[in-house]
Amino acid sequence: MIKKHEADVVLFQEFPMRRRVADKLAKQLIEDCKLNYTHRIRGKGLALFSKHPLGKKEIKYFANGSNGFQYADIKIHKRTVRVYNLHLQTNALSRMARRVARRGNLQKKETWSQIRGIIGRYKSSAKTRSAQAKEIASGIAKSPNPVIVGGDLNDVPSSYTYRQLAKNLQDAFQTKGRGLGSTFNRIPGLRIDYLMADYRLEILDHKILHEGRSDHYPIISNFK
Repeated sequence: MIKKHEADVVLFQEFPMRRRVADKLAKQLIEDCKLNYTHRIRGKGLALFSKHPLGKKEIKYFANGSNGFQYADIKIHKRTVRVYNLHLQTNALSRMARRVARRGNLQKKETWSQIRGIIGRYKSSAKTRSAQAKEIASGIAKSPNPVIVGGDLNDVPSSYTYRQLAKNLQDAFQTKGRGLGSTFNRIPGLRIDYLMADYRLEILDHKILHEGRSDHYPIISNFK
């Protein structure tokens, strides 16, 4: 799929953790897709691959060890763009929600207790994401180069998390996308994966690809 779309930069939020599998996939991306420049930590989920040389780069994981962010300065035709890859605090609600949907009975206290548990976990995760988003937004504001931001925010466009990160950036879906914008294939209409760009960049298009085997639909944009 990546080879077919000829992407210049690819962002993974859940790259394989098993080192042998990850190294094999990285080798394929380098050899088959010509994504020769990489930024990742073996055994961790964030990974950035590029056809263009990388300059300054950084990667940080938050306290849970799974979620975090990275950036790399990418040198394209004598210009430099800083690309951020984000994976913010996970809600981990899918299993709980499926259990309520499958076995729940609104006439029983147990079901309402489970629903309260779902709401409580979302509130706690949202609070964590808000702090993560503020930290990342502060870094974006200090970038010496135009910025592209991509990744899984685990939150919706009306959220505080989104508003923090979208400050002074264009949302590629809002600019060039169509339809509901669903990016999580288990819940219709849920948009939690994003591409955003500095206003010094022009967004030429934005597509949500119903391809691949992830529970998140891949998204792709062209920038000028």
